[in-house]
Amino acid sequence: MRPFATPLTLIGTLTLILLAVTLARGATGPALDEADIRARLKAYAPVRLEADLSALGPRDRQALEKVVQAINAVDGIYWKQMGREALAARDAFANATDPVAVMYRDFININYGPFDIRSDMQRFVATGSGGPRPPGAGFYPEDMTRDEFEARLKTYPDLRPEFERLNTLIRRVDGTLVAIPYEKVYRDDLEVASRALQEAATLVDNASLRRYLSLRAEALLQGDYYASDMAWLDLKDNAIDVVIGPIETYDDQLLGLKASYEGAAMVKDVAASRALDVYKHELDGLSAALPVEDRFKAAHVPTGNVLEVVNVVRFTGDFNAGIKTVAASLPNDERVLQEKGAKKQIYKNVLEAKFTTILKPIAALFLSKKDQALVTREAFVTNVLLHELSHTLGVDYVVGAADRLTVRKALKERYSPIEEAKADVVGLYNMQYLKAHEIFTKEEAEENYATYLAGIFRSVRFGAEEAHGAGTAVQLNFLMRQGGIEFDPRKGE
Repeated sequence: MRPFATPLTLIGTLTLILLAVTLARGATGPALDEADIRARLKAYAPVRLEADLSALGPRDRQALEKVVQAINAVDGIYWKQMGREALAARDAFANATDPVAVMYRDFININYGPFDIRSDMQRFVATGSGGPRPPGAGFYPEDMTRDEFEARLKTYPDLRPEFERLNTLIRRVDGTLVAIPYEKVYRDDLEVASRALQEAATLVDNASLRRYLSLRAEALLQGDYYASDMAWLDLKDNAIDVVIGPIETYDDQLLGLKASYEGAAMVKDVAASRALDVYKHELDGLSAALPVEDRFKAAHVPTGNVLEVVNVVRFTGDFNAGIKTVAASLPNDERVLQEKGAKKQIYKNVLEAKFTTILKPIAALFLSKKDQALVTREAFVTNVLLHELSHTLGVDYVVGAADRLTVRKALKERYSPIEEAKADVVGLYNMQYLKAHEIFTKEEAEENYATYLAGIFRSVRFGAEEAHGAGTAVQLNFLMRQGGIEFDPRKGE
């Protein structure tokens, strides 16, 4: 779900920072390199995003303000989850006034710490210990190894459910590893977020949205998100929306188990959402057409899948770290996915900004003139949507496993890049199916393929330590070895 970072204003135009932000010498201590920090900042482009709030009534606008308060609260949690090094870097530059130090401050804010997300987590400023990023961020003791984690569970297998839960921290107490619920560690921040969502619920007239906001407020404090996830998929005719909670496990590069907090405040684009209904009717066919044995196909595609277009008002936490996402397929709870499905949201204003600022210039650099003309905004939307739809296809549990072992737990830290590569490749494969069933024309399919190719070069810039970047690198290497992508050294294309 990832591939922007500044505060966003609630009403009117928004400023987001794209990887392609305005950016933080008053601090003494760390050696500062002006040329280096300027070069890193040049990899990002400031973009003003529009989110039209004119259709919102006064009470919905007030509710949206409360939603923004809630997601701001979990932004503070995310800093803590990124660990001691992140907090040390933030604090070292918090009061920066010198222009170079200010640039460092802002780049730290973009990355939520001293490690450059798009450069394979390379440290760019010597704060804290000055060492490399702990692969487990702040989710585990910094010196804990995978072997120590597994040895504890081998001795005490009953601890496995709590140790492997998405929302528990692992800590060492008197020399012994223990699991502590997020809801206990981050209680103060979660109470702020929960209270804001409850207040938002009292302001909205839409019954389904009121129910979801209330259930999500409770879930933040209780740590069980199942009921609110189900209610989220039942939203009808809602003008505003929010994603909030511990969701993705991208930041846990040690075991791939622990989820980071994130928040997104959004306004729904009703007309653009209706245009996606055609895809819902094709999900069963897409599932049946997967080029795998039947045992690796879901018995049925849940009927509760939702496809919609929204405009982002604000991102926080994992949503806001480094590279911003243009879409998401959520929730990730395998129980919800099997029973009801998932919501695939296109973040329209973010996607359009990335197309103009990033994808088109990349196409001009890497693709032949003929193929450049085929890279279109519409094909980019299709690429992204097919990617998100493909997250839903296939099985969520390991086939033949004695217990209900999820694919996520089986693959651990390898899960995220493999899942992102799968979604890209299956999305491309699904275009063949949709063309054969005359949902798309041959010309539209050709635009899709060219846009996918430009997208490879866009996403591979995210780096091998980022899930989408790693997944794209696998595709790029495979296609070049197989002759699917050819480079003309004479033309540089």
